[in-house]
Order: sequence, then structure tokens, then C-alpha cells
Amino acid sequence: MVNQAGQLVGVMSEVDCLRGILDKTYHEEEVGGTVGEFMTHKLDTVSSNTDIIAVAEQFIHRGRRRIPMVEDGKLIGQVSRKDILRAVNDFICKDCD
Repeated sequence: MVNQAGQLVGVMSEVDCLRGILDKTYHEEEVGGTVGEFMTHKLDTVSSNTDIIAVAEQFIHRGRRRIPMVEDGKLIGQVSRKDILRAVNDFICKDCD
């Protein structure tokens, strides 16, 4: 989620959804609410200049599937585990033909 200035303020993940559902059902409340109530506000991010090995290490150590990419606090994209694997494969196999 970005604010009106385009700055990244949170991300809603599958884990956030599950946490919200479990919390509400445990307290016997009606399931529902807003994204802002359940999204993660403290984010791990990378920039477009972040070394690919550093990004891979974040995936390993933080257990994330995707990491938002920001420049000057503004969301410019995201990088996934699959993106890293594809880049490594492309690098290794550049002379495979």
C-alpha cells in the first residue's frame, strides 16, 4: 500500500490475512476489517542498486517470498525469489548455447 505521495507504507501478505482471520475467530469476532488494520507496516525493502546476493540472503534469513523495491521511499516494484533464481540461471547459462 502506498500513500498519496507514492511512498510505501505497508504490505498485505498471506500471513497477514491468516493472522487477521485467526485473531478475529479466536476472539469470536466477525471476520473482516481494513487492509490498514492487518498489513505489515515495518517492511524489509531493497533498492534497484542492491546486490543480488544481498537480496538472496534476505530471502533466506527473513523467510519472505517477495521484497518491495523502493527509491526515495517510493515503491518502484518488487523482487521475488523466482526473479533471483532466474537471474542466477541466466548468469550461469549465458554460455550454455
